[in-house]
Amino acid sequence: MSARARVHAIAALVMLTAAASPAAPTKKAPPPDPVWRVEDVVEQERPGGMDVAPDGSRVVWVLRRPDDEKHRLVGDLRLTTLGPEPATVELTVGHDSDTSPRFSPDGKHLAFLSDRDLPDADGPKPGKPQVWTVPLAGGEPRPVTRFLRGVEGFDWLDGGRLVVAAKPDPGLRARRLKESEDDTTEVEDPEHRVPVRLYLVSFPGGTAGPLTDNTDEIDTFAVDRAGGRVLSRHLPTPHWEADHRGTPRLVLTTVSPRSSRELGVSRAVLPEKLAFTPEGVALAVFTETTDLENLAAGRLRLAFWREGMEGFE
Repeated sequence: MSARARVHAIAALVMLTAAASPAAPTKKAPPPDPVWRVEDVVEQERPGGMDVAPDGSRVVWVLRRPDDEKHRLVGDLRLTTLGPEPATVELTVGHDSDTSPRFSPDGKHLAFLSDRDLPDADGPKPGKPQVWTVPLAGGEPRPVTRFLRGVEGFDWLDGGRLVVAAKPDPGLRARRLKESEDDTTEVEDPEHRVPVRLYLVSFPGGTAGPLTDNTDEIDTFAVDRAGGRVLSRHLPTPHWEADHRGTPRLVLTTVSPRSSRELGVSRAVLPEKLAFTPEGVALAVFTETTDLENLAAGRLRLAFWREGMEGFE
């Protein structure tokens, strides 16, 4: 989709609230109550993420709202058709939380994360986010993944495969702790750190296979659909976000034939958010700061990388 089409799509979504508002009353409305109460803050609804259809005709977005039954914020999916008169329909609604919607490359399916109960009685415990899909022509949501520890993030690689970030299923040590009824919660234990890895998941079958075998934590990644590659950031320690000790790694993984290599990074240009252009150029947002030891306050800048370059510039 062209940059101009994306700008028009986002602009139309911003105008959605005004377009969907009821007609103005004939009588003068009373002045708003100047006093903000606790419930005014708690009961606020807000958008919480969006994706634009490949042809630019529709936008799927998350409505974040408080749920009285579960006493937490949940997400509902909304689909807005763009045009002179935008129209919005509810895709999901209920007490479960649905987030991170992504259109399939052909625009016929929608994948999203949801903590709703799986139909398998012997599957992962409820509350663990999994990837679900729903056909936009009509139908019920169906689960694609069944990771015992849930899913951290995902994106489409092509029409028949997704890249999923997740922790591997519990190993021997975790099973023995469960059998001994040890309910100790480990926090930032470097010795027994559970890695976050990338998996290749088939669609619609849901068969999962490992894409990486790292022992550290992948906290963000981006998919290059044109080149069949994935760029991932690997944190050096469990508490890196708190103390910024060490330097994360950037790994570029080619899906077929399987290979990987590291891209050069420095603390001066340390990518925080990753993306690819349709042509396969990697983009990264980083914080430019004079305090490279602590990576403190600074200004956000945009860097890029293309084949032949050692690192981002």
